[in-house]
Amino acid sequence: MQAITGDGEDLTQVPGMDSKAPVDIDFMLESVPPQCQWVFAETEVFGSEVEEFHKSTFQSPPRGGLISQAVAGYRDAGVAQRAFDELVDRIDGCDATGSGPAIVGDVTTTPDSAHTRPGDCGRDYRVKSAVLVEVTFCAFPASVPDIVMTNILAKLPG
Repeated sequence: MQAITGDGEDLTQVPGMDSKAPVDIDFMLESVPPQCQWVFAETEVFGSEVEEFHKSTFQSPPRGGLISQAVAGYRDAGVAQRAFDELVDRIDGCDATGSGPAIVGDVTTTPDSAHTRPGDCGRDYRVKSAVLVEVTFCAFPASVPDIVMTNILAKLPG
């Protein structure tokens, strides 16, 4: 990750931000409209049928950057696709609120990917086989999350 971001040793893993299960940031939920609460609720992002999960978060204090990578595994491709489709519905629902454009920014979706770009931050999602991948970032060029996503997807079967 240090090489991908170009930040070398300035990029470090955030202590306590390596998780094996989706985590919600409950105290932030009330700061956004109900349709946008998924931004702070990984249980909504990934759904209730996650069988395996891993998320790592990294920071680059000199840049003010943050980047995370998460992978959720499901029973089969249909369950993963359903989780992804529900996430896209959540993104669209948030985007339709008065606060949505500031929270999700520019939104681009395809049948297997979703990208949100509020300011210099973003979230990228891809579904592949029985897996849903998330890369979130702030203060990194768009090429960085693209490379992270490509590297994760290259390791997945199918």
